[in-house]
Amino acid sequence: MSKSNLIFIITLPVDKIRNICKKAISEIGWRILNEGNSYYIIKEEVNKMNMMNLVNTNCAKIEVTWSNYNDSTKILLDGSIIGFGPIQSNHLKGQIGRLKNIIEIFAEKEINQITKINYNNLSISEELEKLSQLLEKGIIDNDEFQKAKKKIIDNY
Repeated sequence: MSKSNLIFIITLPVDKIRNICKKAISEIGWRILNEGNSYYIIKEEVNKMNMMNLVNTNCAKIEVTWSNYNDSTKILLDGSIIGFGPIQSNHLKGQIGRLKNIIEIFAEKEINQITKINYNNLSISEELEKLSQLLEKGIIDNDEFQKAKKKIIDNY
């Protein structure tokens, strides 16, 4: 059995990550075998058209776990597939990478929703305060902070 894993951090709280992971799993068309408060065990679904690409139609199985990491969430993708050859190993690594990319895309969309500020109803000091909070929480970096700050000041 080939095994592979990948750990990455997303600057969102754990409660948001569970739903993001579920959406990503659905997006790639995998089946959830088991789930808990901090994990999903999922299995690749192979349609008949793709069976020729997999040796003996072995499907990847991945345990997706998440946990608090400072103000962010640490995600572990721990996968396995039957077989030791390079085909199986590369397939598993590719599927783990694919799942990670889709999780990150959904997380980016969520972060973009969180960082939207209603500029019409806030004073300049309130806008700058909210912007500073986003920087402190790590939701935006210093470059994004400086650009947004300049935009706020220029609009007044």
